[in-house]
Amino acid sequence: MLKQGLKEAGLAEHEVRACTSSCLDVCWVGPTIAVLPDGYFYGRVQKADLPELISALGRGERVERLVLSDQDFQEPREVRTAPPKLT
Repeated sequence: MLKQGLKEAGLAEHEVRACTSSCLDVCWVGPTIAVLPDGYFYGRVQKADLPELISALGRGERVERLVLSDQDFQEPREVRTAPPKLT
């Protein structure tokens, strides 16, 4: 959906590249987008946020409500102490 939205907005060819990545090490904040080279991350991203994100990228702006803070990068205690799940 993100790639398609960027293409439809005319951003995919020269302005913005969306690609998959390996783990960004912040799984506790849900779906995450790294914005590089600007150096910030969006977290807790939902499908409904994509039009706003795409529009902001086109204007060279950020959607502040989704930008992760330094505190978001600290692994929550309950994640650190959770026993491993056996599958």
